[in-house]
Amino acid sequence: MAVGYIRDAEAYRRAALLVHPREEPGSDPDMLPPALFLLSHAVELALKAYLLSQGVPDGWNEGELKHPAVRHDLVRLHDLAVAHGFVANGPHFDGIVDWLGPFHRGHAFRYRQTGWATLPAPSRVADLLAPVIADIGRSVAGRAIALGQDQRRQATDTAGITLAAPE
Repeated sequence: MAVGYIRDAEAYRRAALLVHPREEPGSDPDMLPPALFLLSHAVELALKAYLLSQGVPDGWNEGELKHPAVRHDLVRLHDLAVAHGFVANGPHFDGIVDWLGPFHRGHAFRYRQTGWATLPAPSRVADLLAPVIADIGRSVAGRAIALGQDQRRQATDTAGITLAAPE
């Protein structure tokens, strides 16, 4: 599941650039909230991918990924990831999480809300997310490979099969 989440995180990041192209940053202000929704969802998926790769359950209990207090809360997901050893590979990731977090938790990009807010250019956010998502992707892939090797080893040990390395 972690591999799928990180692939989707990158897809959502790239989709934001299609919805709100960097070449035309102010051409359609109505496309800003959808682009920022895609980016905030990319952050959610990336953090969940990391947490799943670290063994955090995808359940409904406290501290698990579907628990209502954690589920769509970027700040809590980030704090949980940090507690499990996450260190962002981007200089402004913490700030992105802090800024997008309340909007994402309140579904402000999904359901129009009245009032004014200063919003960053989606292309800037997407550029800052790229190295973080890539780094999490490498981490998730490494954990998936290690897990696969452990599972193969356990299966052969259980079956009493010995695999010889080619000479």
